[in-house]
Amino acid sequence: MQDFSIKTAADFLEIYRRKASESAIDWRSVSITTDVCLALLKDGFSPETLLLNKKLPLDVLKVLSTNSDPRIRCMVADKRSAGALLQPLASDPEIAVRLRVAWNAKVPPGLLEAMLNDPAADVRETARLRLSQLKSGA
Repeated sequence: MQDFSIKTAADFLEIYRRKASESAIDWRSVSITTDVCLALLKDGFSPETLLLNKKLPLDVLKVLSTNSDPRIRCMVADKRSAGALLQPLASDPEIAVRLRVAWNAKVPPGLLEAMLNDPAADVRETARLRLSQLKSGA
């Protein structure tokens, strides 16, 4: 399937509200512009639901990475595309967010090394485990 891009919030909502059996387009796999995402969030669309989309722009992830809800920040930390956002999330006040950073499939080894000094033993141990996995190629 070719990449389908959502250009308006109304287009997104139309695809989102369809049953999977009614549409060949899965809203979780379509590209959505930053403007559409921000409009959806401004109109009260659930950030948790929006984060289920696999192609959210980095600008949107950046906005959501500062959300007051730690569950939202955890979901951002899970995203393979979070990239540079993992650095600030690795210092998040919530241990759950820091653990998600350590488990991120694309976390840089250097960040994991820095996380070996985390105040929480669980985060330090997870960083140590992940570094070991990366070195062994697991």
